[in-house]
Amino acid sequence: MDKIAHLVDHATHPALPVVILLTIVLWFGALVAAIRDKRARKADASRGYSRALYLCVGGFLVTICFVFLVGDFIKSEALSEIGLKLSSGIESVTIDGRPANKPAAIATALNQIRDVIGHHSQPTDSYHVELVTSRGILDLVIRRDSEVRSEYWVYDPAFYWTTSDSVGRIFTDALDGS
Repeated sequence: MDKIAHLVDHATHPALPVVILLTIVLWFGALVAAIRDKRARKADASRGYSRALYLCVGGFLVTICFVFLVGDFIKSEALSEIGLKLSSGIESVTIDGRPANKPAAIATALNQIRDVIGHHSQPTDSYHVELVTSRGILDLVIRRDSEVRSEYWVYDPAFYWTTSDSVGRIFTDALDGS
């Protein structure tokens, strides 16, 4: 399944600006169609909604659902790949190219990646974490939360989607002093 996720990621990433532009055009099209329908109904109260309105609203909803479904699929597959590599033997952990002070604590925290409801903060300090495992190298970018110092946002550069949208968050003090 991971090969499919990488194919979907590579195929949808360059198309995303077009999908976003299409979504905006459909939203404006729905707005224009709704205004036209409202004006036409003033003259004829029995008149229903136009086909243009249905097409624009339907297309808008499809593009929004597409973006969310693809994003969730890729995020889920990224978490599966991370979990698979973390479940194998971890040989070394480096942070920004230097050996980690607490490699076991970092691995334990990464095994507990979870989705957390946002609290109006943003990621700040960034760390490149590399774990060498028996199933290959796991490269991650971890960014400290601006409000909760023990909270870190985890990004997986193996996928385009998860370089800007975190796969989840971890809570640890293992990166303090790194």
